[in-house]
Amino acid sequence: MAHSINRLHTHRSAALAFDYISDFTHASLWDPRTQSVRKLTQGPIGLGTRFMLRARLLGPLRLDFPYEIVEYARPRVLVFAGHTQFFAYRERVSFTPDAGGTSIEWAAEMKLHSWLALGNPILSLVYQSIGDDATSGIALLLDQAAH
Repeated sequence: MAHSINRLHTHRSAALAFDYISDFTHASLWDPRTQSVRKLTQGPIGLGTRFMLRARLLGPLRLDFPYEIVEYARPRVLVFAGHTQFFAYRERVSFTPDAGGTSIEWAAEMKLHSWLALGNPILSLVYQSIGDDATSGIALLLDQAAH
């Protein structure tokens, strides 16, 4: 299983940061590999809300990744999880208020299934870099967009 941990800081409150990130349709704004995200469930965002993320992987290859909010403890902890025929993944986002705003820790893990499982050692080598890219724009977006 591959892991990544990214630590970010925003000047926004934990509640504002939590609300912005929990609306996973914003992911295409901060993650360069995310082409689009659709909310699949009706109603307000909370436990059980589902999203479909379309990601650009290698060259023209696009894959859909279903996500569900499996833990929703506003404004402290948010967990997205999902699986496909070939992947299982989980992303835990923690929000800690501090004197300057909010510290955010984004811990992600992914495991390849089926015949792709042979690639788990390679995925482990590159997954931190994928996490770095995926989270690098979040703090700037929060500081600019979330009011």
